Amino acid sequence: IVAAVRHGPAGSWRPGRVTEAVAPVQDLAVALDRRGRATAAWIERLGEGFQVRLATADATGSEWSVRGARLSTPGPEPPSLALSPGRGALAAWVDDGRVLTSRTVAGAFERPVEMSDADGASAGAALGGSGSALVSWSVLLPGGTRVLQAAGRPAAADAERELRGTPGAPAG
Repeated sequence: IVAAVRHGPAGSWRPGRVTEAVAPVQDLAVALDRRGRATAAWIERLGEGFQVRLATADATGSEWSVRGARLSTPGPEPPSLALSPGRGALAAWVDDGRVLTSRTVAGAFERPVEMSDADGASAGAALGGSGSALVSWSVLLPGGTRVLQAAGRPAAADAERELRGTPGAPAG
């Protein structure tokens, strides 16, 4: 994985090697915080599952450091990945019909939080510039109707406290 950083319209591009991927890469995302520090996040396919990896660089973009923040999720679908400048990463995925999510806190992924009962599908993740998080998914209601549910967490929320949708009912 290689990334190039450029500061300002007259600046020159500074390409640098981030890391060598150990498996096929998908969903590569990059962000710059207000100080110009770069973050790269990506998903690697490992056997039947996936691993989320992160790397950071200083404002020059010349020295990349692969962070210890790693998250493994099962297949067959990769997790949804969101990255926010200076606010970390958020991943959402489906495991045995249940939607799970985890975000980085101090550079490491927190313990996954279950967001739905059984029959969850199509997880999505978004992370705002303030650090606010949003996870969405679909769920199958009794009678066969699919609805979209979502849950958010404001930026100031504690990592262990989650706002959750009501499983089995449409989100308000």
